[in-house]
Amino acid sequence: MSIADQAGRSRMSADDDRRDARAGATTHAVRGYRSDIDGLRTLAVLPVILFHLDIGIFTGGYVGVDVFFVISGYLITSIIARELTAGNFSVLRFYERRFRRILPALCFVVLACLIAGLIVLSPHDLSEMGRSVAATALFSSNFLFWNQAGYFDAATELKPLIHTWSLAVEEQFYIVFPLLLGLLWKRASRHVVLVLSAILVVSLALSVIGVAQARSAAYFLLPFRAWELLIGSLLAVAALPQARSRWLQEALGTLGLLGIVLPAILLEAGSPFPGINAVPPVLGAALLIHVGAGGTRSAATRLLSLRPIVLIGLLSYSLYLWHWPLIVFARFLTLSDITPRMAVTLLALTFLMSWISWRFVERPFRTGLLTGQRALLTASVVAIGLTAAAGAALVVSKGVPSRFPELAGIERRVLVQRAEDRKASCVIGEAGNPWPGVDACTVARGPGTRILLWGDSHANHFVRALRQTGAQTQGNIIVYGMTACVPILGVPSPKRPNCVASKERIFDLIRENHIQRVLIAGLWQPRADRVTGTGQQTLANTVRRLRDAGVEVVVIGDTPSLPIADPLLLYPRLLRNGTPQAPLYITVRNDPGFNRRMADAIRPTPVFDPMPLLCRNGECMVIDRGEPLFVDENHLSRLGARRVLTGMGRLLD
Repeated sequence: MSIADQAGRSRMSADDDRRDARAGATTHAVRGYRSDIDGLRTLAVLPVILFHLDIGIFTGGYVGVDVFFVISGYLITSIIARELTAGNFSVLRFYERRFRRILPALCFVVLACLIAGLIVLSPHDLSEMGRSVAATALFSSNFLFWNQAGYFDAATELKPLIHTWSLAVEEQFYIVFPLLLGLLWKRASRHVVLVLSAILVVSLALSVIGVAQARSAAYFLLPFRAWELLIGSLLAVAALPQARSRWLQEALGTLGLLGIVLPAILLEAGSPFPGINAVPPVLGAALLIHVGAGGTRSAATRLLSLRPIVLIGLLSYSLYLWHWPLIVFARFLTLSDITPRMAVTLLALTFLMSWISWRFVERPFRTGLLTGQRALLTASVVAIGLTAAAGAALVVSKGVPSRFPELAGIERRVLVQRAEDRKASCVIGEAGNPWPGVDACTVARGPGTRILLWGDSHANHFVRALRQTGAQTQGNIIVYGMTACVPILGVPSPKRPNCVASKERIFDLIRENHIQRVLIAGLWQPRADRVTGTGQQTLANTVRRLRDAGVEVVVIGDTPSLPIADPLLLYPRLLRNGTPQAPLYITVRNDPGFNRRMADAIRPTPVFDPMPLLCRNGECMVIDRGEPLFVDENHLSRLGARRVLTGMGRLLD
């Protein structure tokens, strides 16, 4: 979350807060210390933490990021506008303030992540964390994560610093914004509100369009987020008249609270965001700031000013910085999902580490250490350089493989398999290249049944294993499908615009190639409503249409889903135990009865259940004789795929 200027504000440093918060004559007046803004920080950070810990009802708690953006835009613009009005604005002093608030706690958390990573992470994952460290130090991590997995993808559990993307967004904004505001102040002071409003409208429009067409970019990049900061900026330059009547202030305060709380409860991880769904929390935060600046205190302002709420707000920057790395490394150490007991423990640990960080790192740097501007800026540049260099060293060293020398060969094989699977063409991937045709995608050429293997990436993980073992089957097997496109007719995919049309093509393939049997493979459990439900866009209707086309249909049930996104993380544990060749079983995420319920929903179409081939007594094998059965959270390695294919027997003949 972007809490760049959300450094804790204690009453011991209230004089400094008042100096930073007072606005000049042309700004939205901030009368001394605003305890309600610290309370608003609490309303932002707690839903985020509870969302990540899967505690309570805040399934859309990530909207707290947007609240912080509004707060930041308001406070920073107030400071800049005050100094511009007084004629004493200094860019160097501005960045001194930013570095003083941001860097000490951030460097402290990054250092802790580096130490933990050296102990826990595999070479590949440590190298990847090195990229995050370097990008975080240079305030460009949003670009890094934009080019990697989406914020809510399973792989994010391997990224202890993914939450720093919003710090990067803010700092990029503040590279440009002070210069723009200063120019407007001198050359077009009458048009400040108009220009900022125009930029806001363009940014919001980009956000709405981006959510539909480039969701990851819309989430991580500044052009799609600037409008949220500019809402706060417009408040700071008095773009809105103050509500004078008490009833209007009460109404606006209530709407502000609802604008934040309801999206935090009603939205989900998969909801389109930011775009239109970000408007309520952004406006909610703006209304609460606006109402709190009035002469009277509404019920919402009094609520946010309650001492326990304010105290949490004082820690908000450290709370955000610490909570996600603690969650990530807890998952690394336990190799499991966060249980309720773990969540409570992690919540307590987050508050403890945040208090330590605030008391002994944030506050000293804000109030006493390195008081000279030159000393502070020099120290900041050195800290940024050393942190970036540490991250780069991990990348160059490929994650210090000497820590686990036995792992190097295994890791290379897994990474090669991942790369091969990403480049696979018979199951169309992100690149969207055309399906290469029957000849290229016939993976077994036996004289037996003519078979079409159709599905998403869970069909793809069988392809290379089939090519390797095709001579052992009697079937003539063609592979077709699209990743992130569940093989249920009519169901769209936000990641694949051609998903629905691509699925209708299977009927042409069946007719043109005289297909006799269709094997359907997919990641089913996340689409349980489509798999076990009734209606047109369900698995039952899909298999009915295929049977009507004159083919035999068999559905391949879910394979195990691991509680971690990278099975390589399991190896250090085996190596430390001195049993690298031993089979390793762990508890998986799957609902043990799901494949059976799927079979009941699509009778008489049979379901082949891979789970008994890989699991026993509620646990599933992920490593055997030093070789992984998985390449990531739920995709099989060549070894894992061969074991399932061997169990399928006659279905491939």
